[in-house]
Amino acid sequence: MAPIEPRPGVSRRFWVWGLLLLLCGCSVSVADWYQGCYHDNVVSPTFQIEPGDCEHVTPADCCRACYRLGYGYAGLQGGDQCSCTNDINRLVLTTGDQCNIQCPDDTTQRCGGNTSLDVYRVEGPYLLEASLSPAMEVVQLGDTAQAEVTAVLASPYNISTGLPSYNASDFQTVDFAWSYGDGQNGTSQGRVTMDTSSISLTHLYTRVGEYTIELRIYNLLSTLSIRTNITIVPPIPRDLEIERAPGSDPTNIPSCSYTSSASHTESLTVFVDTPFSLEASVGRGKNLSFQWALDDGSYRISTPYLNVISPCQGVVNCSRDIQVGE
Repeated sequence: MAPIEPRPGVSRRFWVWGLLLLLCGCSVSVADWYQGCYHDNVVSPTFQIEPGDCEHVTPADCCRACYRLGYGYAGLQGGDQCSCTNDINRLVLTTGDQCNIQCPDDTTQRCGGNTSLDVYRVEGPYLLEASLSPAMEVVQLGDTAQAEVTAVLASPYNISTGLPSYNASDFQTVDFAWSYGDGQNGTSQGRVTMDTSSISLTHLYTRVGEYTIELRIYNLLSTLSIRTNITIVPPIPRDLEIERAPGSDPTNIPSCSYTSSASHTESLTVFVDTPFSLEASVGRGKNLSFQWALDDGSYRISTPYLNVISPCQGVVNCSRDIQVGE
């Protein structure tokens, strides 16, 4: 029978230790999020990197900071110290009562001891990142504002935490709570698929103005807060443009051009007694009518919004009208 070898990526020391614990009826997994309580070498410590962007001191916040710096492990000591490393082979495992200091930002969790560290892998079922993306940053009054929310865990939700107070089902959902900035609030719960949960927000603002949407996302281990701004504008016509209609016959377009002497006036050159088509469009406005003033003193009025099938793309709203003249 071939000798048993450790799998790639697992040190021989941890493999042997795990095998001995298995033989003696103990249970340990190097894949757990929580690795245990350890003593570090005082003279030449394994944990030397202190992330500068660790805003709070909890296992999740420390792991998130080390994850973003590219390290594999996070260590918490003394209740308020976070540090990172890629190798924990030189650490000495000690008993859990040596890591007995509560985390100042979450007293339900521990943040090491005076001379020992609570050690975690950076991959765990805590919230790693989130996004809040409005469909449009500028919305006309009367239209529904929409935004997509995505929350991502640092591992699949069903990873073993190594902590007896949690099980995989605790992280199957993520909670969302938000404020639209106009006094209206909401909450929702999203199911996690592998490591991601998403929800959609929709809201109808009743007044023109700039609003800040504030969102809080949380599970049993962690919390993230994000915000975004959205502007509600009145549906006043804006950005009027007039040009030749798409599909105009290029043979009916003169090679020479005429420049109008009137300021702020665009000119289009056409042949005499030759039909031509013009397209007028606006980038903003609702339920609009177009009024065309003709040379003979007459007017043409149309309401193209009644039959527009495909509105312009990439603008707040759009109305089009095409007129044929000669």
